[in-house]
Amino acid sequence: MKKVFFGVAPIVLALFFPDFSAAEVQIGELMVEDGAFVLSSQDKNFLMNIGGRLQFRYWYADPEDDHPFVTDEETSSFELYQARLALRGNAFGKSLNYFLQLDFQSDKNLKDAYLAYTWGDYLTIRGGFFRPPFTRQRITTGAGLLFVRRSIAVEKLAIGRDYGIMADGKLLGKHLVYQFGVWNGEGEDQKTNDDKYMLYSARLQLMPFGSIRRIEARDKEADGFNVLLGGSFMYHKPDIGDVEGDEEVEYAEDFRWSAEAVMTWWRIYLQGEYIEKSIDPDVSGMDKIDSAGWYAQAGFLAIPEKLQLAARYSWLNPNTDDCDDGSDADIVEEISVGANFFLRSYRLLLQTTYSLFMTEYPDYMGLDETGPYEVDNGIEHRFMAQLQLII
Repeated sequence: MKKVFFGVAPIVLALFFPDFSAAEVQIGELMVEDGAFVLSSQDKNFLMNIGGRLQFRYWYADPEDDHPFVTDEETSSFELYQARLALRGNAFGKSLNYFLQLDFQSDKNLKDAYLAYTWGDYLTIRGGFFRPPFTRQRITTGAGLLFVRRSIAVEKLAIGRDYGIMADGKLLGKHLVYQFGVWNGEGEDQKTNDDKYMLYSARLQLMPFGSIRRIEARDKEADGFNVLLGGSFMYHKPDIGDVEGDEEVEYAEDFRWSAEAVMTWWRIYLQGEYIEKSIDPDVSGMDKIDSAGWYAQAGFLAIPEKLQLAARYSWLNPNTDDCDDGSDADIVEEISVGANFFLRSYRLLLQTTYSLFMTEYPDYMGLDETGPYEVDNGIEHRFMAQLQLII
């Protein structure tokens, strides 16, 4: 850790914390710690970690069959996927923490913003805008994924950020981790809740042999043998509009649950999750729609601190019912392989991923959609390469 002392540090602190005067500290510190800039008071009661990340991507998609579940045509493109600035730290002591993350590349610039107060390892209360604790891979930072993208099961069945409050902590010597909270349920697009129904989510993790970080791209060997078992659930009643045409809003019950397992040993990292989703409209004549999906992935550190190889299989069924009209022919499968090149640990990382997507759809053979049908497959080949810089 390198330290550089600046006389202007108290002035900068006073700008962010009006009650923090230069008289309270004689020398401020601007440190470079683990690749990030840290501005703090001498007693560490006021601290700000200034960081961010850039993710620059190239992707190529080649569909073998023109089908709406896959890309319509051959595509080759560059994109700046993320350009984020993150501020995190503590104020008025070490128990009150904050986190603010902005993305200048996204249409929704605000990605995270919350305050959190901690009572040791046992309890932290946080409120603001962040991800509810549903599925491990969804709440894993995009900077720490094993592949360039999350699995299709998580992308389709998990939920995004929302406004709410959550309690979390570690029990039994940090072997049991809990999270539960309440959110608006309106997602990232809306700042307030339009009705009385809230979204509830909770998650438990059991780690009998020691803690496992929520990072999939790993450049170091595991410290012994570790296992994690966990699960999460989510419940909400979203409005589905005036379906019955009676000028009253109807609602549906949205219930989801997931189970997760992780194993780390030597240079091996294994992870998998199973997810179910059920949407049950409170409308006569509308059927419940059940969905299910899962993924299993493995990472092998071929060269410590340099190269990690990866493989994943994911399966998604948006409608698990057996239907005569062919609407149940909608299974999507993903087979992905990849390589992670650690140029400077995970902070400067080059990721490459090849994915094969196979999508079932009904082939009616010229008949109407209530007649016999055969199952056909849409196929897409996709290659992605991403260079990531984290400061």
